[in-house]
Amino acid sequence: MPRYECKVEDGRLLASKKPVTKRTHGVHPRHALARKVERAPGPVRVAGISTTAMDTANPRHSTSDALLAVAMEHAASLGAETQTIHLSQLTFRACEGYYSKSAHACTWPCSITQMDPSDQMDRVYEAVVH
Repeated sequence: MPRYECKVEDGRLLASKKPVTKRTHGVHPRHALARKVERAPGPVRVAGISTTAMDTANPRHSTSDALLAVAMEHAASLGAETQTIHLSQLTFRACEGYYSKSAHACTWPCSITQMDPSDQMDRVYEAVVH
């Protein structure tokens, strides 16, 4: 995060327009998710995203997952192409709030996904956007 020079003068807080430090995010190649969104021919596609916070080490019945499974089965029976994504099985970093520092810092695809090859949020983006 860039830092700005600040000082107090006559009871007023003054900040420089130019940052004293440079941005820490490096240049990176265009991510595969940045491609043009095109709707290919085919059946309706339904993405079900499971957000249950159940502990996989101590499994128990998840009513939200059960309801999602019923909905996905019904969509498939109507001819839809279905895909269920379980967020608890993915590894990804939470938003680090770049948008709050600069309107230009929050990017599509997310800069975390672009710079961290182990971030699996691209699977969700792929299902929802593409």
